[in-house]
Amino acid sequence: AINYMRRVAREKQGQFFLVVEGAVPVEQDGRYCVIGEADHKELTLEGTLREMGPNAAAVLAVGTCAAYGGIPAAHGSVTGAMGVRDFFQSAGIQTPVVNIPGCPPHPDWIVGTLLVALDFIKQKGYGANTHENCPYLYLFDEGTMAEVITDKNGCRYDLGCKGPNSMCDSPTRRWNGKVNWCIENAVCIGCVQPDFPDGQSPFYES
Repeated sequence: AINYMRRVAREKQGQFFLVVEGAVPVEQDGRYCVIGEADHKELTLEGTLREMGPNAAAVLAVGTCAAYGGIPAAHGSVTGAMGVRDFFQSAGIQTPVVNIPGCPPHPDWIVGTLLVALDFIKQKGYGANTHENCPYLYLFDEGTMAEVITDKNGCRYDLGCKGPNSMCDSPTRRWNGKVNWCIENAVCIGCVQPDFPDGQSPFYES
């Protein structure tokens, strides 16, 4: 389940809601809240939020602990617990956080918030995913991959294209008076993403 969650979060970057229950403890490298393991390593709530938070469309902080820290953050706590929004601010994560406080929150508040969000997305969409709007997507679907950067008769994903993890409208807006755009001459390097450049490196694969 943990591996599936992480994989979907990578593949659906900017297209999922992350729902968090509970405060985020940061002392002792976050080990006051271990939610599972992956690759034989403990997965803390803090580490998971650092990994998945930047890729979410929005985060729902469900319950007073997730929203504001709650009881785990009360005077005398040694865990360094805090609400998701405060944690994101301290970690420099820009993803919007929607607080649904209450101890516990009413189920209608949770479901109602999700319905409003889903309705908004139905009307406005998540945004433009570079890969899904790429004119060369049919080549990816066919499994026709370019072997070198100058090959325009194949998808450049295998050469390092970051289109599947990038959210911008370059395929339709284009550049230089709509003459061309990145993937026609090179690969997408994910320059619009919050973790650029380190998180998108290396730019090219061989």
